[in-house]
Order: sequence, then C-alpha cells, then structure tokens
Amino acid sequence: MKKYIILLFLLSIHLQSYCQKPFTLSSGECSDSMLLTIKGKYWFVKDNTSTEISDVLLSGQKSEVIRRMEQAHNLLQEAYQPTGNEGHWWWNTGSHLFLHNVELTTGIPLCSYTYRCAFEPYGCSREQPKEIRIIDAASWCDISVNDWGDMVGDISKDSSMLINGVPFQMLASVKEIWKGYELCYLNGYDSRTLLIHRKGMLPYIPITRKQYLDYSIKRFNKFFDDIIKSSKEMLLTLSTKEQIDETVKKAIKLKKETIQHYENELEQSRAANLLDSPAIVRILDNMDTPIFTTGAEDGGMLVTENPAYIRKDLPKYVPQFIVLHWSFISDFPLLGGAQGDYYNKIMKANFPIEKLQAMIDK
Repeated sequence: MKKYIILLFLLSIHLQSYCQKPFTLSSGECSDSMLLTIKGKYWFVKDNTSTEISDVLLSGQKSEVIRRMEQAHNLLQEAYQPTGNEGHWWWNTGSHLFLHNVELTTGIPLCSYTYRCAFEPYGCSREQPKEIRIIDAASWCDISVNDWGDMVGDISKDSSMLINGVPFQMLASVKEIWKGYELCYLNGYDSRTLLIHRKGMLPYIPITRKQYLDYSIKRFNKFFDDIIKSSKEMLLTLSTKEQIDETVKKAIKLKKETIQHYENELEQSRAANLLDSPAIVRILDNMDTPIFTTGAEDGGMLVTENPAYIRKDLPKYVPQFIVLHWSFISDFPLLGGAQGDYYNKIMKANFPIEKLQAMIDK
C-alpha cells in the first residue's frame, strides 16, 4: 500500500509538469480508479480577444470584459478540482447582434464573450496497460455572455422563415429543473446547458401553436405552388409532358395531404384550448409525423428574441444574459469516461449558479 501511495505521488508530480508524452508505471496497471486519484491543475492557454469588440466597446472597457471572464474561471475553480484530468482555459470575445435579421445586417450590437475550459483526461492505453497518456479534451465548460448560441438549434435561414416578419429559433430540449433553472440536454445526453437571465423577464418570446401552424400552412402552400410552377416550366427543357404531368400530380397530392395535416392540428389544438400554448417541436417543416411534442421527447420551444429585454442604458460589455454549458464523455472506460461522469456529478452538486446569476446587469 505504501509503495502504491508513493507511486501515485510521483505520478502526480510528473503529470502536473504538463507533459503530454505517455508515462509508464513502474508497477501495477492503469485503471479508472487509479486515474481518479490524480489531482490535475488549471492552465491558462491564451487570450483570444477579437478586434471586433472595438466596434462595440469604448476605450478602456476591455479590462471589464477580462475581469468578468476571470470571475467565471474563479467560479469553476470553486466548483471543481481537476480530477483525473487537466483544465486548460482561455477566452474568446467578439460581438453579437441581438434581434438580428436573417442577413445579420441589423440588430442590437452587444459585446459577447465566452470563458472556455477544456478538461483533457489522463487515459489508459489499451495496448500498454502500464501506460498513462493525456487524451484530447473529453469534457468542457463554457460560460457565454450576451450570446445564446449554445441554447439554439434550428434557426430561420432565409426570408421565407419568418413569423410576424421576425426570424425565429428553436431552443434546446428542457429535460429537468436544476437549482430552479431549466436544464437542457444538447447533442445527446452528455451535454448540459442552461440560460441565466434577468429575474422576471425572458430574453425571448415563445411562439404559440397558432402562430407556428399559420406560418407552416402559408409556407407549405408557397413551397408546393413553386414546385408546380417550376415543373410546368420544365416542359421547355428535356422533360416530356407525361413526366411533367406526373410530377405536378404528385405535388398537388402531397400539398393537399400536408396542408390537411396542419389544419387538423389547428382544429385539435383549438379544441384542447392549446392554440396560445408554446410551440414545441422536434423538427421544422414536418410533413407527416406529430407536429408538437415535449422537451422529454426531445422537442425544442420555438421563440423569437424579445426586443424589450435588452437594456440600452447599460454598457455593452455588461452581462444581460449568460449561458452555462458543460459537456462530458461517459461510458468510455479508461479513456476519460470515469472522469467525465465524476465531473458532471461535481458540477451539478457544487457549481455556484447563484453567483453567476448575480453577474446579470452588473
């Protein structure tokens, strides 16, 4: 036992030197339990400050951005001591257009910035059971200010995808309530994301079922009419009249079925008094499967950004909303899976979310 403790002590000294070359144990074999006894460190990597922020910040305000990213790092340090891994952190800055149009040419400019930490785990070599190596980052933590890209899935891609003339976005699926916050799972189940906003006000406005159904019926009518029109014009090219007639016939049939699908949902939602409830969908432009679903079934709420949310009396670097996102690998023995599970457990137990909330409007 004493020999094993000495071995771990020497191993931790070696690994804390931040050498990424494989290390061979003098005795024993590498295992998940051994890896989880190694305490790593945090290492600052680089400042990725973009020149874009000069467009939204006044002279001397960059230091305020840096101070807040260092605050974010302190919160992660408070919650999690790298265990079986090394934490490499840095930040990115830029600008974000809130309430932007599809072309990203108009909107409310904000200074956006992200604190990011990548946890590179110590892993066991499958070929060499005595060898320990540092693996590419398997777990992450992002804290993004004034940019909710980590919360958003599908978005309006062109001017035809507007509701009441405004682009819409689909939020990630809400899976549970954690410390009073809606916790979303992204990209499978090894990713956690939540939105921190001003109390009593959301930075988005939910799209209702009626708004989405009216939009979809109008969009599909135009979509199929365009297909029918272009099919008839193809008669001037290489297509035969028989081919054109068959294409048009199929398009008319599919149009009728699709529109009927949405009109049926409109009547069902009206009968259930759900027309004003939020539209939660799994996919956009759904032609046949059930249109509305729930977060538990991987559905995302459709929203537009709230023009009343952004306070114009605050400096553009002040956090008006924050997205906390962490991801990890699980079920991956000897290659970071155990560290990932432990990291997720500690983040949920220890992260001081109330301190991140306190940064809003400050």
